[in-house]
Amino acid sequence: MSDGNSRDEYTRHSGLMAPMGVKVEALIHDVVASKGITVHSIRHRVKTEASTEAKLAGDPEKYATCADLHDFLGLRVITHLASDVDAVVAAVRSQFAVDEARSLDKQSQLDADRFGYRSFHLVAKLDAARAALPEWGPYVDKEFEIQVRSILQHAWAEIEHDLGYKATSIIPVQMQRRFARLAGLLEIADSEFDAIANALEEHDEQVSEEMQRGGAVSIDAAAVAFLVKNNDVLRRIDEDITSRLGAHLVNRPSKRYTDALARHLVRAGFTSTDDVSDALHEDSEAIAEFATSWITSDRRNLRPERHSGETIYSRGVGLFYLAMHSALDAGDTGFFDNFSRLRGNLSLLWKIHDEAFHQAD
Repeated sequence: MSDGNSRDEYTRHSGLMAPMGVKVEALIHDVVASKGITVHSIRHRVKTEASTEAKLAGDPEKYATCADLHDFLGLRVITHLASDVDAVVAAVRSQFAVDEARSLDKQSQLDADRFGYRSFHLVAKLDAARAALPEWGPYVDKEFEIQVRSILQHAWAEIEHDLGYKATSIIPVQMQRRFARLAGLLEIADSEFDAIANALEEHDEQVSEEMQRGGAVSIDAAAVAFLVKNNDVLRRIDEDITSRLGAHLVNRPSKRYTDALARHLVRAGFTSTDDVSDALHEDSEAIAEFATSWITSDRRNLRPERHSGETIYSRGVGLFYLAMHSALDAGDTGFFDNFSRLRGNLSLLWKIHDEAFHQAD
């Protein structure tokens, strides 16, 4: 790669593969989202000139040109949970032509008594259907590599790389043992995060089933989510607040948002969903009047974000003002003592609205 022709070849090939990386990254984002999988990040990179030169020089019989490198363009998908790795791999396989013979599940290659680098490496290219589309025409038969790993697997790989050693390196036995202990801890952590996620999902289902039967449950994010979706009095309060303010009401509360509402309700003294339902029924008009007064007060200046000239609120906003109204009625000065903290919480709620609903200017 040191001569001018080789540099020109690298420039031409990277000029083609870099925009392909942008398109493939966007496609993987869409595919993963369509499957309902939440991931930490999806990124692409084109191999540097120095790295390309080193790989070509390392095996000139196998790699004659840049185009021979299946990982010249690489994409990395990092999931939050280890259990999502298989789901992402399946989604990728459904959208691309994967060369299974050259693709690797590095976890399955480890011996039963060893720990180490873990991830899927998929060698892929466009499938026939996508290759036939005009916008993908320049990239037909161009191979690339997709790595898929959990965030803890990624942490292991990055730190191991930074240290300059691998758990499988020829290093003192005591160091190998320390690598193994650390890798074991990360593997246990991955497993525990999966177990917690499953347990939380089961809890959400149990809360929903109990509330559907008319039972009362303790206040948490799952209980609040059910109230936001199903409580008719709360729905009318939300609509009353937004109608008074000429605002727009959206109906996709995130878990972060419902968790924030639950914490405010508990702080205001609510312990069960029956407590909340009773208070909503008894004070519905007062809550809407209080919210309107609070939001429009210039001295507080705590209005939510505006998008395209329209103020956005989420369903469930009435619960936030129920908590504030109840705290005032009860003389709970502690709820308002640290006003700067309250301002921060309000700002967080508006940010959560934006993140949950992906509103754009």
